Amino acid sequence: MHAATVNFSTEQGYSSTKSVLNGQPAASPLWLASASYSVTASSGSGVVVSDRGYSSSNLAAVYQTPVSASLGGSVGLSLDFKFAGVGSANSTSARYFATIDLAASSSLTAATGATDNAKLILFRNANSSSYQIYFATELNSFNASTGFSLASIGDNGTAGDLTDNLRLSLTMTKGASNTAWNVTASLLNLDTSTTVATLNLTGMGTSSTFYNAASIYGGFNSGSAYSGGSGIGTSSWSATQFTTVPEPAAVTSVLLGLGALGVLGMARKRVSPAIDAGADRSE
Repeated sequence: MHAATVNFSTEQGYSSTKSVLNGQPAASPLWLASASYSVTASSGSGVVVSDRGYSSSNLAAVYQTPVSASLGGSVGLSLDFKFAGVGSANSTSARYFATIDLAASSSLTAATGATDNAKLILFRNANSSSYQIYFATELNSFNASTGFSLASIGDNGTAGDLTDNLRLSLTMTKGASNTAWNVTASLLNLDTSTTVATLNLTGMGTSSTFYNAASIYGGFNSGSAYSGGSGIGTSSWSATQFTTVPEPAAVTSVLLGLGALGVLGMARKRVSPAIDAGADRSE
């Protein structure tokens, strides 16, 4: 097993003073990130934060070292995070809090766009008192879990209140064609050691470009809009794992880990814990 861990620490070359994530660390592998993402590193770990208020614009960060999945092998990504809830009152539009994505290109538009990628999204639908996760590609646009309560993730229903530490995970196993991916996904409450939501999907389809890509790039998105939904403001990220298993027997993985735990919340609420989070499904 090969593992590469990114924890945004000073040991890995990230800046100890607040500075843009884009282009860090000084030596490869680098991040390509929206300008709103900044990183503050410390010994052993660090945190990435975005402050831009409510917006329909999507923000993305893409790790510039690719992986690939062979037939029967898998590629996966997980993200640890917190976010500040929007309150117990139902919204008339969908809200998107955290997205992890795999794409056939290293660009920001590939991560946030509607083609040649796959995404796992934590969201709260319009007029809903519960959260869900869903998996989406351009061929399978909406495959959602059953709803789970605010309390199950430590959201007490007060706007700006931070949830428990959460982990969003996605694994895609490559089948014989671009419509034969097997997908497993989950949301884990790390504080209570409880699996809050799961997805087990077979026969999922991606574009031929994604299926045949020699390089697949992982990243995270925050503040996406969908069906008129507003994006979420402040976010902090850490503890992300990017893994590949070329074949069932011989395991090779690339681990992309972002050290501490973070927070995803509203611009008016600044926090310094740590997190991981989200993407755009306005496709």
